[in-house]
Amino acid sequence: MMVGLFVTGFGDCMCYVPTAVEIINANTEIEREKLYKKYSEEDYTGDLLKEKVNQDFQRMVGPLTDKALALQSIALSTGSAFGPIIGGKLADSFGFTTAVNIMSLSALTVCVVNFCFVILPDLVC
Repeated sequence: MMVGLFVTGFGDCMCYVPTAVEIINANTEIEREKLYKKYSEEDYTGDLLKEKVNQDFQRMVGPLTDKALALQSIALSTGSAFGPIIGGKLADSFGFTTAVNIMSLSALTVCVVNFCFVILPDLVC
């Protein structure tokens, strides 16, 4: 039983941390590209373009990060709301030990998939 709880906690941690970083990186890249496009159309070039983009980008990083993490918190809270319902149904159907094993294996699966698609490509390239 303790192993299942450990695997569940570790899986949750490995789902939360890399996902937060990936959401922030994806959003900041998109916004930086938008700023480059906007100022390129206004005929900024070279160092002036980089300076203008960096100034505006520094102003938006905080709110952008807050919005990305708020979206992630909403998704995780939804999971926390439905998790006990699903866990209770599994416990009623299969027993507590099997329910914990199913939930921990599902968390571990998400962890492995996340590692393969998010972390591993950065390590290989």
